[in-house]
Amino acid sequence: MGRTCYRKIHFDGDVPQSGKFPSFFYVSPDGKFLSTDLLDVYSDPIEEERNLIRERAIKLSEGARNTLGKAGAPVTVVVFSDFQCPYCKRAAGFLKSELENQDAADVRLIFRHIPLAMHPWAREAAVAAQCVSFQNVDAFWKTQDFFFAKQGTLKADNIGAEAEAFVRTTLNLDTSAYQRCKDGDLATDLVGKDIALGQMYRVTGTPTFFVNGRLIRVVKQDDLHAAILEAMIEAMKASATR
Repeated sequence: MGRTCYRKIHFDGDVPQSGKFPSFFYVSPDGKFLSTDLLDVYSDPIEEERNLIRERAIKLSEGARNTLGKAGAPVTVVVFSDFQCPYCKRAAGFLKSELENQDAADVRLIFRHIPLAMHPWAREAAVAAQCVSFQNVDAFWKTQDFFFAKQGTLKADNIGAEAEAFVRTTLNLDTSAYQRCKDGDLATDLVGKDIALGQMYRVTGTPTFFVNGRLIRVVKQDDLHAAILEAMIEAMKASATR
């Protein structure tokens, strides 16, 4: 190893059923120190942060399927959620109120799966919801509401039957196609990609929100509302200077 330059290490982690996720580290010239960040003293740190946030916003939106709102909306809210998480259930209520607000007409919502290992039926629910989404994206959001409403009665040993009954009797979707999806790899792989994306951006709990790429710590609805309004103002200013 050279003695005058930092070395960048690209590490690909591999989590069972989740897939690969990249990590980057920097090794000091003497080999004694390892860091996840390296700052360029000749660059503008504020502009660097803005660039990172813009890049993150693009990555978080790429290939998104479970969405509400128009693709070109000035504000995009990405939520990493778990159907068995009680805090995610409460956050879904926040989001619904915000999207129904007339000030939220230009807000796009993206749902990303991140079922936590501590929740025994969360991953199967995520795969089921994704199979619903493949047939009808609007039905995905009804499935989300169903899982949140039934959190108190769903268990690992009844989630499959309960979800299939909901697909058949309430959503009126093709149950044969739904079951083939459940038995296949496509939905499972997509859930794994969402998990890997969350790990890339250090999502460790649910729900986790990003508003236009900026991580937001949401405790109550006012926090989310303020973050959306701030993002709208920033988007308007950016549009006015073009």
